Amino acid sequence: MVEDGETQALMIEAFAHDEGAEQLRSHIEETSYDSATEAHVTYSLTRNGEVVRSSEEGTAVRQDGTWKVSLQTMCTLAGFGNDVPRSGMCE
Repeated sequence: MVEDGETQALMIEAFAHDEGAEQLRSHIEETSYDSATEAHVTYSLTRNGEVVRSSEEGTAVRQDGTWKVSLQTMCTLAGFGNDVPRSGMCE
């Protein structure tokens, strides 16, 4: 689940069905809560068992009572796909 996922459906759907992104796996290494609605996440990424990135920094947000990947972290992940359009909200 992604922050404001309804408004970012094009990027999220493309990521979910992208050949390069489909092979991507994440592993949460550490989580620290900055507030009741924001968390700092350290994660690693693998593709076909090979480490792509380690100790990456990201965030999660609590939205509508559910913890979700922040939009900015999703924007970073979208860059690992082969043909994923980035949202205009991505920095």
